[in-house]
Amino acid sequence: MKKIILGISILLIFLLLLNTCKIGLSSISKKLDVELVYKGEKLEGHAGEYLLRISTNNSWRIEKPDIHPWYSLSSTQGKGTETIVVIVEENDGYDRSGRLTIYAGQEKKIIEFTQAELVEKTVAVGEKLHELPPSNHLDDTVRIEMPRLSESFADNKAAFVVHYTVDNVGDSTRNYSMEYNFASNHTRWVALTFYDKTSERHTKRTNAWSPDPYLLSYTNNAMDYRGSGYDRGHLVASADRLFSIPANEQTFYYSNTSPQMHSFNGGIWASLERKVQGWGELSAIRDTLYVVKGGTIKDNQVMGTIGESKIVIPKYYFMALLAKKGAAYKSIAFWFEHRAHPQPYSLTDYALSVEELEELTGIDFFHNLPDSIEQVFEKQLIIEDWPDL
Repeated sequence: MKKIILGISILLIFLLLLNTCKIGLSSISKKLDVELVYKGEKLEGHAGEYLLRISTNNSWRIEKPDIHPWYSLSSTQGKGTETIVVIVEENDGYDRSGRLTIYAGQEKKIIEFTQAELVEKTVAVGEKLHELPPSNHLDDTVRIEMPRLSESFADNKAAFVVHYTVDNVGDSTRNYSMEYNFASNHTRWVALTFYDKTSERHTKRTNAWSPDPYLLSYTNNAMDYRGSGYDRGHLVASADRLFSIPANEQTFYYSNTSPQMHSFNGGIWASLERKVQGWGELSAIRDTLYVVKGGTIKDNQVMGTIGESKIVIPKYYFMALLAKKGAAYKSIAFWFEHRAHPQPYSLTDYALSVEELEELTGIDFFHNLPDSIEQVFEKQLIIEDWPDL
């Protein structure tokens, strides 16, 4: 009996030691690694968002100097490995430097960075300006509104294009971006943002139809549409970009058009465009409204082609929306078959979550957000979040 008790005691001591070892091993803090993601020597002078990657298994917090109000963080504390967003304002002065100090347990890391001065080009109001060439435009792929680029882009079968312009007082402004697919002669998606500046209205529709200066070999498409029976349907709508004449002119690039039935273009699609423009002007629901939209170009999601350029005719059109107000996010998406839809239009009948739209299109929307944010809002479909829907 004593031998049995002794054996049990030894076993218990062994298990206790083993458990203690496990606790000790799991409590060892992982080395703190941090990285602020941007290309080039400095952050660009435009307002924008950059990703700060934090890798640790400990709780962490971030401190920034109070004397630096020109940048802010989507979160200042958390636990474990996360990616947060550093939001910077437009720099209309001299080059300026920032600093972030990240603490995790006994570890500390300091990130120092510089934002370049925004080089402006002043033009007289109303003067036609094609655009300001983007500087290191692949940096724009980390912006919140940008979907993940496709394998076609990686294989040089598509182009990522960013169009810059000037606002009504001549300041440089990012207008919209796109991934243009060479085989289909059609964009895969366009991406744009509404905030206080870009939602202003200072001009009217220009009807300045022209090839895209970055895609001249593909977008001289006037004859392709002539006699086709399809409208030159805008993706970034003319009324999305009324903050300056040059901004509106860029919406008339043929890279931004899609063959649309008139009943669809002037019908339910126009109805949603007007609704989104209203949300874009509504500061009560957004600091920034991020918009991605387009027509489908997969082989099983087209209805044929038009013209000698064989521009594909999408079978479906879509929009994905993300509104950011302070630290809060809300999202919604829409999916339409390319046909006439009966009136009165009930847009809620075509609403779905961003995650559901990703399954239909194969496009990874808003992937630059931290997973902890993206995985929550992309599943949401709360109609009440969107006024008058």
